[in-house]
Amino acid sequence: MLLYFSKAYLIFSLLVLTGLSVNLFSRSAQEIYEDGCAACHDSGIAGAPMMGNKGQWKSREIKGYEMLVNNAYNGINGMPAKGLCVDCTKEEIGIAVQYMLDTI
Repeated sequence: MLLYFSKAYLIFSLLVLTGLSVNLFSRSAQEIYEDGCAACHDSGIAGAPMMGNKGQWKSREIKGYEMLVNNAYNGINGMPAKGLCVDCTKEEIGIAVQYMLDTI
């Protein structure tokens, strides 16, 4: 058992020393959406464009992916910064934005 922990510690140390990072707790696009976006984007509350509603996303989609990610991360109109995903990184917000765009 001690040998197992020693190997794991050595691997972790090498990753840290080489500057590599491993996110052992990464979430899928669906998980990010369900945890932080679905509450508003499933129902359209406060003017949120509903998931899969092409008409509601049309004017937003033309802004481009980067602008949508920035707006979602920083907040816009009635949407708070990061929606309801207070611990999401900007990368995760981008994953959620792409997930929603893929449905239209």
